Amino acid sequence: MKKIFTLIAMLCAAIGMQAQDTWTVAGDKALMGSHWDPSDDSNNMTTADNGATYTLVRENVMLEAGNYGFKACPNHGWDGAIGNGGDNAAVTIPENAAYKVVFTLKPETSELSAEATKTGEYVASETVWI
Repeated sequence: MKKIFTLIAMLCAAIGMQAQDTWTVAGDKALMGSHWDPSDDSNNMTTADNGATYTLVRENVMLEAGNYGFKACPNHGWDGAIGNGGDNAAVTIPENAAYKVVFTLKPETSELSAEATKTGEYVASETVWI
């Protein structure tokens, strides 16, 4: 009887994990590496708290000063995408430089943000998305 209960509990947990959304950040090409493509798996966010908060970290992104738009897209599509209300969310880059950009999404409250930290000097030929 314990084995059956354990098996049922494991199946329920597996089904719950499969039902969890995949969130992808889509946005300006300079920021994301692909231009507004919600199907780009390299921009998938990860979660460590069962879907309450998702994050994506981009290292060594060469950005010129300006504003860069983005949205979080569920399950690689646009239906239900989260930005800033109905608009795109944006991150402001104050100067040409290499940046670490951390995207954070709280789907339950539709909070989406990005924080950019300068990590080096700008080299136009060395744009890398990690």
